[in-house]
Amino acid sequence: MKNPKFILGESHAASEKIRLSIISPSITCKAGCSHCCKRKIEITMAEAFLLYSNLEDTGEWESIKKECLNLQKFTSLDPSVWFKSEISCPLLDRESNLCRVYSLRPVVCSSHFVTSNPDSCSPSSSSNSYSRIDTSSIKKEFLDNISSLKDDIQKMIFPLSFALLLAERIRKEVISE
Repeated sequence: MKNPKFILGESHAASEKIRLSIISPSITCKAGCSHCCKRKIEITMAEAFLLYSNLEDTGEWESIKKECLNLQKFTSLDPSVWFKSEISCPLLDRESNLCRVYSLRPVVCSSHFVTSNPDSCSPSSSSNSYSRIDTSSIKKEFLDNISSLKDDIQKMIFPLSFALLLAERIRKEVISE
């Protein structure tokens, strides 16, 4: 059986293969363009455990934990309200507008490719309509692979900030047992 880190790696590789196989100019997403990081991002617990472990290892968890705690009051918001409120992902570095866990970013992030003007992705855009590449097959394959895991908690999907806090709590409870 595959482990979650391997499954996530496979999904990133599939996303990268799509990105590289498409003529470069057709994908308009660029480093620093972080409009999509203001969407309500939901991840599997398998992804949350990997992200939490990485953030602990790099010493970034405590600062991100504070952001996750601040976001808890918003987790019940409808995704469109979340987006219009311009609530940033806790993993987004506000100074550089870059993802702090880019190499381990969730599949929903690594497989999001826009082909229209990136400004149309902005929550403040009047059009609020943008074109993107359909990568549903990558997400489906990822979720199918996750569903093969024996541990049911890893298959659950939650808002990113909640999932990271839950991952910390579960890891600490497992360690203390």
